[in-house]
Amino acid sequence: MPDVPQLLTILVVEDNPADLFVLEGLLWKTRLNIEKIYRANSFGEAVLLLESNKPQLILLDLSLTDSAGIDSFEHINQIASDIPIIVLTGLADMEMALETMSKGAQDYLVKGEFEEKLLAKSIQYSIERKRNLENTLSTRMAMEQKLEEERNLKQKEIAEAVIIAQEKERHDLSRELHDNVNQQLTVAMMYIASAEKKQEGGSDILKQSANFIFNAIEEIRKLTKNLVTPLIKDFGLVKAIDSIIDDVAALNTVQIHFNSESFFENDIRYDFKLSIFRIIQEQVSNVLKHAAAKHCTIELGRNEQIIYLIVSDDGIGFDTSTQKNGIGIYNITSRVELFGGTISIVAASNMGCKISIEFPVNDAILS
Repeated sequence: MPDVPQLLTILVVEDNPADLFVLEGLLWKTRLNIEKIYRANSFGEAVLLLESNKPQLILLDLSLTDSAGIDSFEHINQIASDIPIIVLTGLADMEMALETMSKGAQDYLVKGEFEEKLLAKSIQYSIERKRNLENTLSTRMAMEQKLEEERNLKQKEIAEAVIIAQEKERHDLSRELHDNVNQQLTVAMMYIASAEKKQEGGSDILKQSANFIFNAIEEIRKLTKNLVTPLIKDFGLVKAIDSIIDDVAALNTVQIHFNSESFFENDIRYDFKLSIFRIIQEQVSNVLKHAAAKHCTIELGRNEQIIYLIVSDDGIGFDTSTQKNGIGIYNITSRVELFGGTISIVAASNMGCKISIEFPVNDAILS
């Protein structure tokens, strides 16, 4: 036998006095421990009762003076979605009663076709059915939440692995360029210098070749500096960002303004600082390559709740509705998501671009 509350309160919504009298008589004849029966002869009265009371069961007539048919059930069910509802109907309304079952009613009873035993069973099983449904929904929601947490964790692990692999690849490539390619180019420079000495008056071709090789060595040096992991551990994130700005100032006309007055980093993890550095490095590179900007502003700040980063420029911008995100924006977004941050990109043609990023200050960031 299904469990029911030890003391049961029931709301009967019925506008026919004769039907109400019969129904109440049957309720008191059941062996259920009924504490109280609330009565409402209209939808409006039922709503008022439900605002101040919470019965364990509702017996609902579908034909009310101020609400009729499916609307009666849907209105009550919306207000009292956690209370089991038994629909009361006539033989002519059987199809409507079945429709209410499909929409969430626990049971239906045909007026004049049931006695106290059937009424008691309907009440008991309706309460049990509603309880089981609520438990099932709670279990399903818990499982879905767990699956979502596992999915997010897996995505975070993948993103972290990709970033670690990228940093390793950067390190290996910079070492190969410095230790191998650069050394061979240096040797080539020495051979050309030796050949120039042996040839009277020198050679324009040899001089031009030497210039090309010298330029290649300089380009590799710059590329190596961008690839190698910055000395954040030794000098800090702000100093590493300053080095980016100094390099840009030496070779480009873009003026970069950097503001970090509210930022402090003594308690922040190294891998988070490295991600911030790479994000700025990536976006500054985007500005130099694509924006045709004259000015770029970098703002890095912090308060008790968040660490924020804003990179904006006055360049040609782009239409965010038509232009797909490239690999640069994808890399930035991946690093943002890895630490639970949010990113907003505001851009328009000839209106520049502004990237705003926020990270919650939590254990994933703090050392």
